[in-house]
Amino acid sequence: MRYAIQNPDGSFKIDLLGNLFPNVSFAGGAPSATWLADNHVYPVADDVQFDALTKCVDVEPYLDGDVVRTARAEPVTDDDTIASAYVDALQRAMDAAARSRGYDDIKSGITYLESSIPTFAAEARAMRDWRDAMWGYGLAEIAAARSGEKSLPALAVFTAGMPQIEWPAEQTST
Repeated sequence: MRYAIQNPDGSFKIDLLGNLFPNVSFAGGAPSATWLADNHVYPVADDVQFDALTKCVDVEPYLDGDVVRTARAEPVTDDDTIASAYVDALQRAMDAAARSRGYDDIKSGITYLESSIPTFAAEARAMRDWRDAMWGYGLAEIAAARSGEKSLPALAVFTAGMPQIEWPAEQTST
């Protein structure tokens, strides 16, 4: 684990504990929280959380509570990357719905359109119609944002606004 010592000018020296304190040993191999606090030594946290709409950016080390951070998550600003995250959300939702009925993904589910098994054919029609509604919704939202008509909603809001699939009623025979 890396640790940081705060210099008098406010900057940090970051390294392994043995390199920062070459003449010091610790019982059990690790310093106590008291020793760290008394010597103004902070663990370095490299666990920045980010997703498709944020990126990990290296920054000058800074104190964040009781840890030093060397990176932070920042919003992605590239339109194509943002649009790709929304398209990926659409595709994941469609594939998950198809898998909930035993299909590999939406594409494989739709291949059952001409199935001689009524349940499969009906589910394939439902998936095809829903897929069209999903792409219509998603592409309209992205186009409106690109034209400046409105901002893209937060990804969670976008996902919540997706059309819901209407599965056919259960067939009594297959």
